[in-house]
Amino acid sequence: MRLPFFQKRSGVPAGRRVYRAPRQVRSATENPYFNKRMQRRAVRLAPLIGMVAVPVLAAIVWVLLLTLPQFRVSGISVEGHARLTRQDVDAIMAQELDGYVLGIFSRRNYFLVRTEHIRDALLRHPDIAAADVSKSFPDQLQVSIREREAAYIILTNSARIRADDAGVAFGIFPGEGGGWPVVASS
Repeated sequence: MRLPFFQKRSGVPAGRRVYRAPRQVRSATENPYFNKRMQRRAVRLAPLIGMVAVPVLAAIVWVLLLTLPQFRVSGISVEGHARLTRQDVDAIMAQELDGYVLGIFSRRNYFLVRTEHIRDALLRHPDIAAADVSKSFPDQLQVSIREREAAYIILTNSARIRADDAGVAFGIFPGEGGGWPVVASS
């Protein structure tokens, strides 16, 4: 015959239950082993907590940096434009600065602005010979432009085209050409 659970342990008949006070946790002063046990448990949990907490915190910080308005590029200074207007330069840069990355983060964010893409977009314009774009933390963008200088005029059947000393044609000449060397094309 098998004894019920309570009789095995305490010798109390099966119908009667004995409630005991909960076991008290001893402090490190009473039990020197207590501290070592807690240290072992903490050592086992530390890498696990680190593996989860570090990427989560990094993602939160990155999202904050990409969404806070303090890091939105608000000031753009442009130097060196004479024939081009500021609106022309802004229109060229707007192609690179407008829009969103992943449909969430504005491209005008300091950390998402790609100065080399803006420089390449400026260099595609025929009137711009050289461009330099730099960022200044936290919300400034500096653009310096060197425009092409006409060295001579190319005459075609329908227009007068400006060209620089390297032979790059870059725009229609509005006047008669007074004083400029003229090259006729056939």
